[in-house]
Amino acid sequence: MKEAHPLVNDAYRLIRKKRYRDAVPVLEKVTSSRPSEPYFYFLLACAYLHSGELARVELLVKRARSLRQDYLPALRLEAFLLLKSSADAGPVISRYLDIAQRYPNDRIVKRAMEALRGENDFPALQRSARFAHYVDIPSPPKNGSRKVTRPHHRIRARLRLILLITGAIMTAALLAILVYHYRVEIRELVAARLKDKTAASVPDYDRMVPDRTWGELVEKGKKTEYVYSNAEELARDFNAARRFMKDERYNDALQKLNRLLNANSSPVVKEKAEFLRSFILAQDERVPERLSFAEVAAKPLLYHGCMVTWNGVVADLKRKDEKMIFSMLMQKAPPANGIVDVYSPENAITVRDGDAVEVTGLFMSAAQETRLYVEARSVKADMTGNNR
Repeated sequence: MKEAHPLVNDAYRLIRKKRYRDAVPVLEKVTSSRPSEPYFYFLLACAYLHSGELARVELLVKRARSLRQDYLPALRLEAFLLLKSSADAGPVISRYLDIAQRYPNDRIVKRAMEALRGENDFPALQRSARFAHYVDIPSPPKNGSRKVTRPHHRIRARLRLILLITGAIMTAALLAILVYHYRVEIRELVAARLKDKTAASVPDYDRMVPDRTWGELVEKGKKTEYVYSNAEELARDFNAARRFMKDERYNDALQKLNRLLNANSSPVVKEKAEFLRSFILAQDERVPERLSFAEVAAKPLLYHGCMVTWNGVVADLKRKDEKMIFSMLMQKAPPANGIVDVYSPENAITVRDGDAVEVTGLFMSAAQETRLYVEARSVKADMTGNNR
């Protein structure tokens, strides 16, 4: 594919000028030789999309992802197509959550998640969603063209490869002999390092004391969700969070830390609080609690990351991409706020619409006036009949 790169550059320039129909034949010529670069198929999919050739777009996205499963431009385009075609927001949010787990710092994915969570009218969001807001077309890769290698260069390259492989085999054999000979010493060293690393990963609670060394603890006059009137009040909450963490009362600690993070705390305090919250969220074996749904729904910012167990009734169940998404009706909660969206990675669970279930998982809502949702750790039939 000697001329693929200059052709792709030409096609990219045409697309930048919004001459999509002119770009299509150029890109069709490039992809006719079935190159192994996913960007070419992605670019052609974008050109087809803007030319009204919707039937061909999905096939090209699949082709790009078959070459590179985590290819971000194709993932964004795939999620945008789902946004435009989905009957409701659940599958779209789930798709963007999957992308966010792979690319947590991607600004376009973050922007899409904010739009989905902040919009109560999903059909209106679908109509107003613009391609440029959800999909970015990067410039062509610089290594798109391939130079023709002369025969004697190929021979030299093969000789270098053979020498490298031979050296690697000899080195590996020598290392294997050394590892076997010193296996006891190595095992003891690794165990000691793991012990030190585990100890270092636990916060040093005794040293994390909010005092004068932290500077001003409260930023006065700043408009925030929660307000501390003085440093003593803030220090009480921070110290309470430390005590709760020592006692492994993680949900209680998170409520204090979330308050600090959404209040007029100083940047230093928020940095310490975020460190402690990250430590809690990394703990896999946390004991869930039956927190009052009405209290959580009233103040979702305070309960972000809490491990909860709730009972309710399944509605709007959907299964897609080995995941299960449904709305859970909390029958004993106030009618206006008695719904929580549940996202479960377990698709094999036998549940249907109307089933009473018990859900245990992370409460992950972090914004007021948006749909509440739980990232499920387990979903099972409710044998008690208790719906909180």
